[in-house]
Amino acid sequence: MPSTRFLTPLVAATLVSLALKGSAQQPDSTRCRQLLSGPTRDSVVVRIGMNVSSVDSFAVSTTYRSIFVQAVRQELKLPRPLPIEVYGIVTPKDDRGGVIGDGTVAPVIAGDYRATIKRDGHITGARVVGGARTKEFDDAVLAAIRAVGDSQSAPPFAEEIKADSAELRLSIRDIGDVVPAGRSEHFFDPRYAPLFAMRVPSFGFPSSMVKPDAGNPNPRYPVVARQAHLDGEVIAEFIVTSDGRADVGSLQIVKVPAIQFIEAVLDVLPQYRFKPLAIAGCPLASVVRMPFTFQIR
Repeated sequence: MPSTRFLTPLVAATLVSLALKGSAQQPDSTRCRQLLSGPTRDSVVVRIGMNVSSVDSFAVSTTYRSIFVQAVRQELKLPRPLPIEVYGIVTPKDDRGGVIGDGTVAPVIAGDYRATIKRDGHITGARVVGGARTKEFDDAVLAAIRAVGDSQSAPPFAEEIKADSAELRLSIRDIGDVVPAGRSEHFFDPRYAPLFAMRVPSFGFPSSMVKPDAGNPNPRYPVVARQAHLDGEVIAEFIVTSDGRADVGSLQIVKVPAIQFIEAVLDVLPQYRFKPLAIAGCPLASVVRMPFTFQIR
């Protein structure tokens, strides 16, 4: 039967100006709002990268990805200040990627986008499909992608590719790896190309971590998958809101052994409740990755 395990907040990155959406509904809202919007003593440098992959059979080479991300970087104009309402655990690292300090709570940037690129480099249909859902950041990224298409500065298709267009999957994340407790594999694609880096405020170690309620139901094992003797693990990334609910609209499937398991996770996730991430007792929305294991016994 399917099972779930403890989840870890997404190691991710952010910008400088903070906002606490809906804080009036939270206990001690004035104190929490002042804590999150006021100046902080400490800060960390985060490095954000973009991955470019194809939804179809179009193979994205390292050179193509680097040129595409460079074009986006030149067009990206981030608003300042930029309100961020989703948080996570950031691990400070040096220029070589070595860990130089303890994990700390910081606001998060994580975005997933789709766009159709034509053979001549023109881009249409740029849209948000998931992530931390920070509107101001999403708007800036979409504007940059459209500007790349208007200027046709994206690299042309390789000659062996016969298609007239391709659907691109664009993902923006902290370049650092995410490794949940007790696991050895790295979930982030090491082929992310650098997009930008900046210094951001940090709030120290959380007073409570994200934790799913013990009474959350297990997803139902898909009949078709069971009959086909399919099993494996789904890794889902989504926002847990400050009131402990799963924001299904932010859901991204990072890993899935068979397509049938996605629907099973989608069916059960709205019923899930969590203890949210908190700093100094102030509950926060946060991006998490959660495993759902489907195993025939």
